[in-house]
Amino acid sequence: MEAERRWEELPIDCFLTILNKLTLEEKTLSVPFVCKSWYEALLLPQFWKVLNFYPLYVKSWDSFAERFMQQYNLRSFSFSGFLKLLVRRSQGSAEEIIFHHQGGTWEDLLYVSNACPALRILVLPDLRHECDFSMLAGKWNDLERLYIGEISLPFEEALLLISQHFKNLSGLQFDGSIGEDNSVLSSLSLLPNLKYLCLSGVHGLSIEGLHLILDGCKKLEELYIRNATDFQVDEAIIGKSSGIRTFVFDNGYPPEKLFECEYPYLRFEYGRLLDRLMFHASKFGIGKIFQEWKAMRADPDYADIFDYEYELFDYEYDYADIVEYDYEYEI
Repeated sequence: MEAERRWEELPIDCFLTILNKLTLEEKTLSVPFVCKSWYEALLLPQFWKVLNFYPLYVKSWDSFAERFMQQYNLRSFSFSGFLKLLVRRSQGSAEEIIFHHQGGTWEDLLYVSNACPALRILVLPDLRHECDFSMLAGKWNDLERLYIGEISLPFEEALLLISQHFKNLSGLQFDGSIGEDNSVLSSLSLLPNLKYLCLSGVHGLSIEGLHLILDGCKKLEELYIRNATDFQVDEAIIGKSSGIRTFVFDNGYPPEKLFECEYPYLRFEYGRLLDRLMFHASKFGIGKIFQEWKAMRADPDYADIFDYEYELFDYEYDYADIVEYDYEYEI
């Protein structure tokens, strides 16, 4: 009879690959109590390279905190203390930290900036209170992707600091108002490796600002503009976007207003406009949209786009069904 394999015999890199698929809740409340080899894995800094706190808040932070205190017989528990515990376990090797927007403070971020120099991916919590982003300068030389939610710092100042001190960024996402002066967007050209850019809820963004983005970010592969309510895309923008692999523009129109502007929602894949059928419906008519859709289906230039197991939508939908359908069609 073949001898039973033991966890201890598994190569450490394979072992860590398996365990690193677990959530922080599972790593801290379950793994230590399975067996000795699993507990010993917790002591390795490689086990804590990814610290994703987001699911703890989505599920219920209070419930997790209560279970943690019961499991380890603690009288008190805080997010800051939990963060510091895991960061110390990582011994400076953490490469990815994802805060929930409700979890984390400016003081927590300062602690991370000093204790996690190897970060490559960082999702910030909401920082509505006063904070000095200049204190983060030079802290993360290897940072590749940065997500910024609500912050007290004006967009202009934040973007200038980012473009000056995080030269290796390949991905940037920002949620919030840009302000009236769109000229600051030209500083994005100081990020030579920027391939992914997402601006969401970008009140204040103008068509001139979008031109600055397209002119300055020569290596962009993905561009997402969400809820840009102050302007509509024109043919010039479409032309400049032709070299971008994925370009998504959403002007924030509600479904009932979907067909009241010429390009309410655009999605480019590999430089080609897929949603040609979303042109002004009142001008072309629903029948024209379906005709164009069928023509695209028959066009060999679009063959690879339609090589999927599902349809975009059923041809039998009437106008009301289309309006009710989520207009952010995903191909």
